[in-house]
Amino acid sequence: MQGSHYEPITDVLKERFLELIAAGYKRHEAARALDQTGTRFRRICDPRSSNYDADFRERYQELTASGGEHEEALLERLESAGIERAIASSDRLLEKELIVHGAPGWEVFKPSHFQGNVNIEKLAILLPGLSNETLDAVISELESRPDLKALPAA
Repeated sequence: MQGSHYEPITDVLKERFLELIAAGYKRHEAARALDQTGTRFRRICDPRSSNYDADFRERYQELTASGGEHEEALLERLESAGIERAIASSDRLLEKELIVHGAPGWEVFKPSHFQGNVNIEKLAILLPGLSNETLDAVISELESRPDLKALPAA
């Protein structure tokens, strides 16, 4: 690359770009590694572009589809970067890594129970046959059970 002039994107560059995408590089990173821009590779995927390459677009979309090879490799890269940064310079990140990876002695810091605000009025609406005393007892029981997990949102 010289100034604003870029070498043409050859089949070899396309293959190398796809290899970098499969390795978890973002489009702009992969393009930069090849002395190109992400925009130039995006144009190759655009059917309206004079540089359109249907085969390249299909392969790129397969790699970057949700749950695809790119996503898995990107997550691995991010985790590795997080661990490296934790070890090198971030006590908070190091603490989180120790918790996530189950280091002995650190499990006590892992959030493990439901922490919520139980509204007796809402419970009374949902369970109209129960007295306030019974509802209070249920709430006390729920709040005293650290083993209970919050239900996923509906």
